[in-house]
Amino acid sequence: MTPFAPPLFGIVFAVTCLSAVHGVLINTPLGPITGVSKGQPAVSIFYNIPFAKPPVGSLRFAKPVPYGSWAGTLNATAPGNQCMQSPESPFVGTSEDCLYLNVYVPDSVNVSTSDRASVMVWIHGGRFTSGNAYYYDAQELARQGGVVVVTIQYRVNIFGFFSLGSSTAEGNYGLWDQILALKWVHQNIDSFGGDFRSVTIFGGSAGGVSVALMSIIPENRGAFQRVIAQSGTMAASWATFNPIKASYDIAELSGCSKTLDPTAFLSCLRNTDAQTLQNSTLQYGIITYNSALFGPVIDGVLIKAPPVDLLKNNASEEYKFFTSLDYMTGTMKSDGNIILASYSDTLQSMLGINLTLGLTPDQLCRVFVPLTSRGNPEVTRKLCEDYSVANDTWEQSRKMVETRTENFFDYGTFVSLRAHAQGNLLTNTYHFVFEVDGKSVMLQQPPPWYVGPGHTDELQYLFPDEPLTGLYKNTSEIMIRYWSNFAKNGDPDHPSLPHWPTYDNADQGFLRIGESIETAMKYKTEQMKYWEEDISKIWNEWHPEVTTPSGQLKGITKYRGNKPGEGPVKVFYNIPYAAPPVGGLRFAKPQPFGKWSGTRDATKPGPECMQLNMTSLRKSEDCLQLNVFVPISGSQSTNKSVMVWIHGGGYELGSGAMYDGSYLANQGDVIVVTVNYRLGVFGFFSLNDSVGKGNYGLWDQILALQWVQQNIAAFGGDPSSVTIFGESAGAFSVSLLSMIPSNSGLFHRVISQSGVAVAPMAFGNSEPATRSVGDIAGCPRNLSSNLFIDCMRKVDANTLHLCQLGYVYRDPATIHQLLEFPPGLDGELFSRTPQYILTHPATPEHEFFSSLDLMSGTVKTEGSLLAGALIAAAVQNKYNLNVSVGIPTGFMCDNFTTTLVADYFRGNTKVAELICEEHTVRNNLTEQGRRLLDISTDFFFVAPSYIQLGSHSLGNVRAKSFQYVLERQMVTPNPYAGYYPSWYSPPGHADDLYYLFISTELFQFTAPVDIEYARVVMSYWTNFAIYGDPNDPSQPFWPTYDLTNQAYLVFGDDVTAKMKYKEQAVKFWAEDIPAITGPDSYPDVVVQTALGNIRGLTRNVPEVPGSRVFVFYAIPFAKPPLGDLRFRKPQPYGNFSETFNATRMGVGCLQPPGYTNIPSKSEDCLQLNIYVPNNISTANLNSVMVWIHGGGYIVGSAVQTDGSILATKGGVIVVTVNYRLGVFGFLSLNDAVSAGNYGIWDQILALKWVKDNIRSFGGNPDSITIFGESAGGFSVSLLSLIPQNQGLFHRVIAQSGTALCDLAFGDSRPGTIEVGKRSQCEHNGDSDAFIRCMRNKPAAELLQNHISYLMRDPLRLALVNNFMPYIDNELFYRTPSASLKNISSNEFKFFSSLDLMAGVVRQEGSLLFEMLSSQIQEKYHFNLSVGIPTEFVCNALIPAYLQSFPIPGNQQLIHSAVCEQYRDTSSEGRQAEKAFDFFADFLFTIPMIETLAAHSTDNVHSRTFQYLLTEEYPYPYYTTPAWYTGPGHEEDVSFIFQYYTPPTHNIKEYLAVSDTMIAYWSNFAKEGDPNSHSLERWPVYNKETRGYIILDTGTKAQLRYANSRVIFWLEKLPEKLNPPTTTAPNKPVVRDSAARIGHGFEKAIFISFLICLKVLMM
Repeated sequence: MTPFAPPLFGIVFAVTCLSAVHGVLINTPLGPITGVSKGQPAVSIFYNIPFAKPPVGSLRFAKPVPYGSWAGTLNATAPGNQCMQSPESPFVGTSEDCLYLNVYVPDSVNVSTSDRASVMVWIHGGRFTSGNAYYYDAQELARQGGVVVVTIQYRVNIFGFFSLGSSTAEGNYGLWDQILALKWVHQNIDSFGGDFRSVTIFGGSAGGVSVALMSIIPENRGAFQRVIAQSGTMAASWATFNPIKASYDIAELSGCSKTLDPTAFLSCLRNTDAQTLQNSTLQYGIITYNSALFGPVIDGVLIKAPPVDLLKNNASEEYKFFTSLDYMTGTMKSDGNIILASYSDTLQSMLGINLTLGLTPDQLCRVFVPLTSRGNPEVTRKLCEDYSVANDTWEQSRKMVETRTENFFDYGTFVSLRAHAQGNLLTNTYHFVFEVDGKSVMLQQPPPWYVGPGHTDELQYLFPDEPLTGLYKNTSEIMIRYWSNFAKNGDPDHPSLPHWPTYDNADQGFLRIGESIETAMKYKTEQMKYWEEDISKIWNEWHPEVTTPSGQLKGITKYRGNKPGEGPVKVFYNIPYAAPPVGGLRFAKPQPFGKWSGTRDATKPGPECMQLNMTSLRKSEDCLQLNVFVPISGSQSTNKSVMVWIHGGGYELGSGAMYDGSYLANQGDVIVVTVNYRLGVFGFFSLNDSVGKGNYGLWDQILALQWVQQNIAAFGGDPSSVTIFGESAGAFSVSLLSMIPSNSGLFHRVISQSGVAVAPMAFGNSEPATRSVGDIAGCPRNLSSNLFIDCMRKVDANTLHLCQLGYVYRDPATIHQLLEFPPGLDGELFSRTPQYILTHPATPEHEFFSSLDLMSGTVKTEGSLLAGALIAAAVQNKYNLNVSVGIPTGFMCDNFTTTLVADYFRGNTKVAELICEEHTVRNNLTEQGRRLLDISTDFFFVAPSYIQLGSHSLGNVRAKSFQYVLERQMVTPNPYAGYYPSWYSPPGHADDLYYLFISTELFQFTAPVDIEYARVVMSYWTNFAIYGDPNDPSQPFWPTYDLTNQAYLVFGDDVTAKMKYKEQAVKFWAEDIPAITGPDSYPDVVVQTALGNIRGLTRNVPEVPGSRVFVFYAIPFAKPPLGDLRFRKPQPYGNFSETFNATRMGVGCLQPPGYTNIPSKSEDCLQLNIYVPNNISTANLNSVMVWIHGGGYIVGSAVQTDGSILATKGGVIVVTVNYRLGVFGFLSLNDAVSAGNYGIWDQILALKWVKDNIRSFGGNPDSITIFGESAGGFSVSLLSLIPQNQGLFHRVIAQSGTALCDLAFGDSRPGTIEVGKRSQCEHNGDSDAFIRCMRNKPAAELLQNHISYLMRDPLRLALVNNFMPYIDNELFYRTPSASLKNISSNEFKFFSSLDLMAGVVRQEGSLLFEMLSSQIQEKYHFNLSVGIPTEFVCNALIPAYLQSFPIPGNQQLIHSAVCEQYRDTSSEGRQAEKAFDFFADFLFTIPMIETLAAHSTDNVHSRTFQYLLTEEYPYPYYTTPAWYTGPGHEEDVSFIFQYYTPPTHNIKEYLAVSDTMIAYWSNFAKEGDPNSHSLERWPVYNKETRGYIILDTGTKAQLRYANSRVIFWLEKLPEKLNPPTTTAPNKPVVRDSAARIGHGFEKAIFISFLICLKVLMM
């Protein structure tokens, strides 16, 4: 609780005195400044002088930055804005731009002489939430005191004291503002006639606290010499705050989710409107009944420890600085009156009090004492007893104010005085008490019993706002003289004034300023003794201390009521058991913390380990601490059993402090310990070798258990009776710990709740995730283990965590049930898997496991985890679900089960079929939903628990086994209930936690019936911890578990014992499924290559019964293009030092977001994937098809296309290739420094790798076909024009794109320079410097600037390119058009030597669905679902493309002719079809025809083929309007790679066409001819007949595709532009974008990227 706002008396004066007598001009080091002169004798006032830059944008929630000098003369004649606060002032504006100060210079100060006046700097109050400098008109203080007065402003409330408790946002920005203002005074006050060597800081209320805090910040040394703290000091109980929770909660109210990583969270808040933040703060204060939310924090930087502790340490620099200053402090007689201002009539009515009439003792104890006792029942009792007044409501009310005054003001003042005066011979100490009972500032109508003066009442005498008379005038003049004397000399005394003695700890002299001014001694001595001793004694009990072998601890007592199980508990938080795991200890076993010196403060929870912001607790890498809960009631045994809780959270979330162990400790009279351990990449980083063994989070848990063994006796715990228990990943952990024989003696019993070691998610391999996070963090996966771990240790913790989040949450629509960072085999903790251990009783691991008592169980619907995933909008959109009404069987069988089987059964189709059959429910979506959740419940939890219990109980006579099931639904309203669909049947995963802890950080029981039931559960748990047996005679009997009866206890509405839980489901998962899979069903395969061994996967291909495919993922063909290799030709990767693991999907190259089927993206991406059908044989070699993906040279990846079906059905080896994209792949300055085309060089190097190595995979290096779609089509077409590629490939398939397309080839230099500018890399003619700059930029920054460049014009109509291949005089010496015209060139000769297939889909124009966005439709007034107006086509769309890709000639004639060709006024639908044809023809069809013509003319070396795909894809990218028919751009890829979603009965036509295309394509790859006897004959293309094949349900050959449109472009339009004057043939229109430098820049051309842009723009 902090004091209330500053007085309002300054407002009137500040406004009424604005009229200046005359202007005043002075010069300062920062520039000239003009102020105003007022009154007689005159005071020159300079208002609104900026000392800091506006704290907005990136400077919000940051230290202030000096304003510096100003241009011209600063007008300082009028007040400026106050800082953001509520309510706003009627007299001055309110703004974030508020860091200003005012200077008052009396006429007695002559600026032109060397004489300088002392300076007084006023820091206003306002409980750190309000106030401003203008309320305090210092004219009289300056005039009468002969001093220069400065009043300053600082940020308040959330803007000044927001804090996340971490380096991201430490807080105390308002204090930093004050410090910067003092530095400004020190540097500039000389210009105003002030003496920077004689500065006094003074303040009232929160301003008093501020100046006192300034006095214990040694860095302020020299900035001031004296301090006056009025009604507030650094020792006040309200001097420091903990605003972390409020900071997070208010951010949530403002639309910034606390689940964001800290950097993104802060960025969100910085981008939030200031008024929104202010309103949210006000709203939060109303919600929490607390408007005092923000203030100074102990940040370890400005305030390094609790101020009271600093005052006790006379060896500290803080104490030394404080005692080097003269110090004056004092209080009002009734400072506690601020509490009266807090209670409105409405609030009084709600609380049943009436302050006007006065208080009864009951009202005192019920309403007001708890505000002082802070929940301590003993302090409450003591204060009620000592401050109650019987039968006198007025006196009782005065006692209430007195209590508040003493506790909140007097005692803190006393502590600061005592500390300053102790042995201080260097400086002076003074104490005052103000007792002039004049006008009340805080209370407009004080109650009749009230006696003042109250809080801030003295300020009207220091800063008078109206003429004073009599006593009040005399008081003002005397105070000003005392205060100014102190400012000048460090001594307020003067011969003409009543004597003011210095303060010492013996006499405690002070000045009483009342109607008479007199000296007195020992103010409120008995009351100070009462607070110092009597109350402190209770507080000490409230803060119990314990001496452990590690050191002394001070904890806190928590009270939980007086019912059984609700007594007081001693809690010791934040006890370190390990050295901070930072620097060289990151990714290493934890080291013991050792002993600490002094008494460690264990009263508050410590930070959580690095994780998502799910709670208000601070996150830190230094997090290895534990919490101990010790019951005070119950037995006085010093050998209490101990329960050590290991939290869950998927090894990525959670903390010990989330769980309040006090209820459990009290209920069972046990000691509860909750533990933190490292999470995610920090805890389970693994390289699967001796350098990065992993399992560091488990090592943390073990070290914590060792600490418990060594120290728990000091708390009264029995180290020989320790039970470890945990839930979910915590249960995985305790189960795993029970299989580590070296843990023997650390614990004796185990409770695994909703998780066991043999659960599929519990144990695995973290290396792929580790390497992937490294890629994102700038530590390439190809580094050696030593270099990789060194690199990762150097990454900032927040950055590394952000990289982890980027990887883990890379796909918001995922339905994979995987944990990315599980424990795994390390050769030290685990040399065998848990499954092996449980099936081999003779192992030492099983011996230890079976020696421990075990309790294991589950909740009814553990599958709630899956329900939570399915409810996500991204999942529902992707799979077309409406989870609220249930789950379709098709989704369960074809999507979820397929994914599950792929993840855990290597794609075994028999397993998938059996799961589907077992769980299918016909015609009942809700029941199907529940059965889907049963899969998750039973597979991940129930069956593994059965396996563990069976192994533990089998023949075990040493220890007992127990099983339970929780089926009871809580009565307390669950705030998360609305998150789940109505058909979901609770309880769900983690609901058991509330029965053990009553409350967690996220939820708590409130219903009494729930709490009573929880006591029953806790009794069973604690009995088990004490005796190894949960039973108690007063409760239902819990039988032991054995494999025969399989007895378990059901916690339902009643507690009952049953047998054989979910017998059928257990049999299915524990017996039937393993019978199918067997141990060796899906062996890996290793191929020996010249570069080293490569391990791949073997998979069935269900579409081809009896077949299989060997898959090799993410094989690197080039060194990571990082550092100096960025923007260079790729370098061969070289040899593998050990068998390369190619069993995990790789990454895509860096690109804008959009595609959801690219698992992760990295700059280190030069990888390829190989799909080998059926057998790997070097005797019978297969032809090879190398796929180069599309995506406008900007997006796409090899990982998107699974080549399994094409490989097996086509009998070819399929290779898919990554290449660098966007600015990374096609940056160019068109010079020797940066010639560009790096993405093309990547493709060439990949082809060389294939040529050199594919024989090892059974591939024929002399029969290689390159094929690609869209930009992939551009690429393969361009590769066919590079003679150096001779021998690398032999055939080319260009799908929906050729080299002659305007989007295929062009100048990247303009885009390069522009992205450089956005990255602060200016190109000033020095290409070397430019490239160095760009190489040093973080990849993420370049990508973001690339994206912003692409999005610069969202209303652009034409697709154009800015990053693409171009002439570099090495790969390309001329444009594609020029190469194809010059039939004698080497380019043309190579091109014509290759077999060529090229084609388009019926609706290449489908890209216009994305281009013609809703904004464009709105702008041009049409609805695309209806059609497109002719006016738009002719006057907007066509001109846009003709302007972007100009055709030489009369532009008006061209425009008119094209409009006429594609005009159709019969309907907007028909016009839309024509518009789509224009788009397709202009960019795809005509360039294709020209390419085919060039290739086929007089070509006797190779063959030419054309196709048209007209069969519609059953899963189109768009919801298409009625006028639209046919497949769209990119949908041909889905035919070649056969993407479909079962069932197949309704897509037979699609599958037939797909199979036909696969046959054609693979035939062409093998022979250079797509034809075979079983297929419709495909004619060879020639220029005259232009024969092609139509790929549709009725595949057939045709002649002259789009003949009229082709004739228009290639004959009629050239004829119009060049009317024939002779019989010479017409020249066709040449459209070569690359021939026109600077023609424009690229947006994207492909669906995924267009969608990406659309999303980004939204």
